[in-house]
Amino acid sequence: LRTDSAGTVRLVFTVPDALTQWKFRGLAHTRHMDYGLLQAETRTEKPFMIQPNLPRFLRKGDESSLAASLINLSTEEVKGAVRLELVNPMDESVVYQAVQDFQVKAGETGSVRFTFPVNMDGEVLICRMKQRPVSLVTENSIIFLC
Repeated sequence: LRTDSAGTVRLVFTVPDALTQWKFRGLAHTRHMDYGLLQAETRTEKPFMIQPNLPRFLRKGDESSLAASLINLSTEEVKGAVRLELVNPMDESVVYQAVQDFQVKAGETGSVRFTFPVNMDGEVLICRMKQRPVSLVTENSIIFLC
């Protein structure tokens, strides 16, 4: 809490990457039991998000697809490319990568889908989906079992 010379109190804090609604409640009182209550709400969100929809598992020899929703909460249309990387966590080597262009209007949701053969070794892969252009950059890294 920070108070300025006029007695205005500001609450300053860093929020985690959780996209949610926050409710703040405050109670202040004097020695004579005079009190005041305060309640306020705020929402944390990103202007553009990639929300992957990953399969529960992959089997070697199958053909699989990874889909993602592209959520545009901004007031502008967003154009760019989504890059998918499947990474071996043991040595950080990229075992598969693909790029797909997209265009999502303001306030709307789009989607991308990547289809690939499952021919990589290992029990665990890291899935990274990155969005470009530089103006609104989002990166999601998800770990899933193969």
